[in-house]
Amino acid sequence: MSKPFSPAGMRLSHRVTRAHLAILGTWVSGRDGIRYVRPASGTTALLRYDSPIGSYEFCTRLRWSGPAFCSPPARRSASSTPCASASPTTPGPCAPGLRLVAAFLDHLARP
Repeated sequence: MSKPFSPAGMRLSHRVTRAHLAILGTWVSGRDGIRYVRPASGTTALLRYDSPIGSYEFCTRLRWSGPAFCSPPARRSASSTPCASASPTTPGPCAPGLRLVAAFLDHLARP
């Protein structure tokens, strides 16, 4: 196991973060009504979705609907833009979480 700030640990973190961002990009491109700002560096992408609810309510309702998590932006002017973090752990957990977010978005779209 690598130490968090060793060169091997940093390479692993970078590789996993890039993998998560690739998974997020593929997911966003396959969904109608959602766009994102891919981070140039770092791990936080801003999502933009088409829904009548604001980002704080979106994130709160998402959190209570299952084990998926987005955080609302600190600025209220950035409504409908929750943040998704491509956390540098392992590549596996990202895709199941995005499936949960997709199910939540589908639920919001129902009349």
